[in-house]
Amino acid sequence: MEGQQTDQDFSSRLSLDPPVAGNPICCDVAMRQATEQEIEMLKLNVPDMTCGHCASTVTKVVKSVDAGAEVTIDLPAQTVTIASAADAAKITAAMDAAGYPAKAA
Repeated sequence: MEGQQTDQDFSSRLSLDPPVAGNPICCDVAMRQATEQEIEMLKLNVPDMTCGHCASTVTKVVKSVDAGAEVTIDLPAQTVTIASAADAAKITAAMDAAGYPAKAA
């Protein structure tokens, strides 16, 4: 098949050198290290979050602190639930700086 790589093509370019200390040799190792971090649930009241634009901004602010955070917004209740490995104080400080002060729900 012209223009398509085969497994053999890929294998011939794959380096089989031993890993260097601190460098994972595959994405599986990197994923295991990432999931070993402590994920904490954080539920916050955000009284100034009143519309979809506010919710979008709060989500972006949280993701700026931890790109892998899972953010769930309950706009009518004005709450945000966050699953993140980042320090809660860093998340709330970033939200406060963006104009969305938050307190534990």
